[in-house]
Amino acid sequence: LQPMKVLKGFFKTGSGRFFRRTLVVSQFVFSITLVVGAIVISRQLTFVQHMNLGFDKEQLIFLRLKNQQFVKSTLLKSDLRAQSSILNVALTSHNLIDMTGSTHGVKWEGQPSGGTLSLCHMNIDSDFLETTGMSLVAGRNFDPALSSDSTSFLINETAAKQMGWSTHEAVGKGVQLWSTSGTGVGLVKHFNFRPMSDVI
Repeated sequence: LQPMKVLKGFFKTGSGRFFRRTLVVSQFVFSITLVVGAIVISRQLTFVQHMNLGFDKEQLIFLRLKNQQFVKSTLLKSDLRAQSSILNVALTSHNLIDMTGSTHGVKWEGQPSGGTLSLCHMNIDSDFLETTGMSLVAGRNFDPALSSDSTSFLINETAAKQMGWSTHEAVGKGVQLWSTSGTGVGLVKHFNFRPMSDVI
């Protein structure tokens, strides 16, 4: 090919014209795809940043304790609560947004024959709901003054529905997780503890 003739437009063949048109159309389609992709990603990021997760994620810190640190967690909690810059502290067995484990070892009052439920679970104390900004739909929170609450349960709306209970029926019903038997004292409003693509 002679570059000068091509640039001046003197090089004209059917295949060359088709090739140029193909390049222009391809570049145009690619540009439109990039623009649409950028808009979709921007809207998804905005959605994720402003999505109501069911708890207050702002200024919330999770600290994993191991071995002797875990044994002395109540002392650490007391020390942290004494700090004027810390609003509240709670103890929990799992990271709130990384509950990957689940179990079928749950039984409940009125369970149909052969009925099973895959349940995510975590141990929490009475300050957990206030610290995370979660809210109750029905019932009450754990009461540290009641020894019976050490084997009580809080469940979310989906768990109650899967167990065949209405909102107010869930309170006072018997629940057994493995060998621990107790009653449901409260119903927690939905919160996201897994990616948005997963069902609660």
